[in-house]
Amino acid sequence: MGSYTHFYLQFVISISTLFIIVFLNQLSIAEGQELNREKFNFVAAGDWGCSHEAIHTFSMMKSMEPELYLGLGDYSYEKSMDCWLDIIKSAGNSFKISLGNHDTEGKLLQAYMDEFELKKQYYSFNYLNAHFIGLSTELGNLTKENNWIL
Repeated sequence: MGSYTHFYLQFVISISTLFIIVFLNQLSIAEGQELNREKFNFVAAGDWGCSHEAIHTFSMMKSMEPELYLGLGDYSYEKSMDCWLDIIKSAGNSFKISLGNHDTEGKLLQAYMDEFELKKQYYSFNYLNAHFIGLSTELGNLTKENNWIL
């Protein structure tokens, strides 16, 4: 152990043995795991629509050469999502979404869920050294089914 860790352990010992057990358990897990420190870029945008502003937004996002695109909801504002999908199709599988209130109207909810292979209106995923959580704005109050977020 380095001198900083040794000093910290001495300090913790003087406070309580219980904290040492917790700290050492966490320390051994952290030392045993290889942390992924690889850097990556992601971009995020919401309230798209299908106008020239949406095309410009996606062009700006794409120019930043991200590894991951995050959609923050309210995509096409149309009865179909096709116009918005045409705009973002070049992002492929690197585009992840969360659903806004306009995305859950009529048949749109199931269309978005099918297109992005979502089983529920909430999900999480890991990307390198980060954990992302996507939640629909229309989930309402957290229930037993979706309190995993807490």
